[in-house]
Amino acid sequence: YGFRGEALASIAAVSRFTMTSRRRELDEASLLRVLDTGRKQVQPAGAPPGTTVLVEDLFFSFPARRKFLRSERSETASVVSVVLRTALFRPDVSFTLRSGARSLLDLDARTDPLDRVSDCLGPEVASALVPLETSGGHVARISGFIGLPSLHRHNRTSIFTAVGRRPVESRELINAVIIAYRGLLPDRRFPVAVISVDLPPQYVDINVHPAKKEARFRDPDSLTRLLRREISIALFSSRREPPASSLSAAPDDAPSVPAASPHHPPGGGAPESTPPAPPPVESPVRTAARRPGLWHGAARFSPPAQAPAAGERPPSPGSPPPPASPPPSVSADFLYIGQTSEGYLVVEVAGSLRIVDPHALHERVIYEKLRKSGSRPELLHLLFPAVVSLSASELPHKEALIDVLRSVGFGVDDFGPSDVSISSVPSAFEGGDPALVARDVLDALASGSSGDAPAAASRLRDAALASAACRAAVKLGRRFSAQEAVDFLQSASRLASVQVCPHGRPTSVDIDMVSIKGRLSR
Repeated sequence: YGFRGEALASIAAVSRFTMTSRRRELDEASLLRVLDTGRKQVQPAGAPPGTTVLVEDLFFSFPARRKFLRSERSETASVVSVVLRTALFRPDVSFTLRSGARSLLDLDARTDPLDRVSDCLGPEVASALVPLETSGGHVARISGFIGLPSLHRHNRTSIFTAVGRRPVESRELINAVIIAYRGLLPDRRFPVAVISVDLPPQYVDINVHPAKKEARFRDPDSLTRLLRREISIALFSSRREPPASSLSAAPDDAPSVPAASPHHPPGGGAPESTPPAPPPVESPVRTAARRPGLWHGAARFSPPAQAPAAGERPPSPGSPPPPASPPPSVSADFLYIGQTSEGYLVVEVAGSLRIVDPHALHERVIYEKLRKSGSRPELLHLLFPAVVSLSASELPHKEALIDVLRSVGFGVDDFGPSDVSISSVPSAFEGGDPALVARDVLDALASGSSGDAPAAASRLRDAALASAACRAAVKLGRRFSAQEAVDFLQSASRLASVQVCPHGRPTSVDIDMVSIKGRLSR
């Protein structure tokens, strides 16, 4: 893209600056060196065609400005982000980025733009993308790739936009992408997209930002409507019907002969012309009574009668029955009533009816266990280590990822140029997938949560603990026996604070008995 007129002069004024340039038709290059005093030296040099700019000791003559630079890790991550955004929209250009002796990026020129996306974001992401292309007849030409609804992230940093193949951070385009996915993604999740917009020069102003990071459109409403429409068309076209064999295959426990219907008689003959009979209308009371799991696990039940022990006289018919031991659904603090069909636990406690989200509550229990165990918890060693492969955009965060996971008790090792290996996990994390926790931490690092301040490191550690607790917690819908539910609720009641999960969602909702009586006119 070249430089703005004042950019080279500004860079040269705060660094040790050298530029070598040679036109293809000339035999020798010219070398320009800017000295400390501001004077310039120009001399002939040998170099291949093209231009090379070397910037060394940035801000060496402005120590006050240099103090505002972040750590080498953070600044390197920023540089990688800039190069990656540029490389995504220029697959025809090769990019190489090195930090010291370490190669951060080595991207060959590609003829297929999807190959460049795979190089930058990883093959797993590329395999879940669908092409986006305007059909024609519009002033704007939109092209790129968008993720399937199954591919989503914690933040919007994976939405890449460009105008004229120049990366820009356009709020209008990013918001249009998010709106197009509304109702298709889980709550507080964002899609992955690589979108380039080409417009005639009179329809866009690229000079509204000193670094050309933003763009101003002449008719943003029409452009965003077109983008939302094209995304919807692309997502709808990406749907694939399952093959006929899978549609006709019956489960193992299903009858081998399908039941007859008015349209398709059992003999394989032609369908009848009579419309199907409407299904019988059942009483809602009878239907609800037959639904399994509507109230899973009864709270009040009679214990089974026990035979009298040897030498013990059976009770007479008129004598009062002996006191029965409390059933497993009865606790000193609450009465367990049952479980709804969706998996919520229902208990009576302190004159209220409490509805408990077992996933959120279990999250809080695991979070507190992980937090108290620190970086040296009781470990579970994995039979097969979990290997997490990092894409080119994630490589700058590799060391930070290892540090954060180790700080919460995971056994993590560097496993090659772009991989990390997780060989052990805290015992409280039993049953969770450590690779998903690593991905969550990478998302937090990419969103800018990293930094040198202790507060930033603490936020990253809390995010890793919350992710680990969420990944290991029971899922809503898991069925509990009465004894399991009581034991689970009793263990959670020992914690000092269980009102909310680590993400801030309430773990339970109380309905006052007075309100219930009022609603029932009692």
